[in-house]
Amino acid sequence: MTREDVKKIFPNASDEEITAILNQHNSEVNTAKSGNIKADELKALREKAEKYDDYEKQKLTLDEQAKLALEDAEKAKSENLRLLNRTKVISEFAGAGLKEDDYKGIIDTIVSEDEETSVNSAKSIVSMLASQKKSVEDNLKESVLKNTPHPGGSNTDKGQGDDKLSEAEKLAVNLAKSRTSAGKAAADGLKNYLGG
Repeated sequence: MTREDVKKIFPNASDEEITAILNQHNSEVNTAKSGNIKADELKALREKAEKYDDYEKQKLTLDEQAKLALEDAEKAKSENLRLLNRTKVISEFAGAGLKEDDYKGIIDTIVSEDEETSVNSAKSIVSMLASQKKSVEDNLKESVLKNTPHPGGSNTDKGQGDDKLSEAEKLAVNLAKSRTSAGKAAADGLKNYLGG
């Protein structure tokens, strides 16, 4: 703060008063910068700042006070609209199964004072993510099905698919068939022997 700043605030102050104000101001600034300020001192400084703001407001005309109040009301309205729309956007994301970590980096770019724009932006992102998820799942299923071998005996009983089997698989199929035949023959022989 300079002497000119103080003169603007207190135009009728003498040089000694300006010096005292500057000394007090510099002392408080240095205390605050050093971090040695106590809670009581901080509270007192805040009260002084509020009194100063009140003093400045009293110097304003009624029109200026009304304008200032209107500006404050517009700011509050804007902040409340953004907060409400932020809640609606979070609701859209949560409904799609997204977690806060998934959207925290983009939410401030989506939320605006316009509810419809904010919600539609969130819905578009959710739709895009769902589409990409479905595409990845479909590609994964196709890849798994493509790379899954057919069961060994599914087509060999009808004589189909033998050309796709390796020599070892063909040998195993023939061995299984011959064992099945041998098992049936043994069962039939036992049945005849027992007189059945």
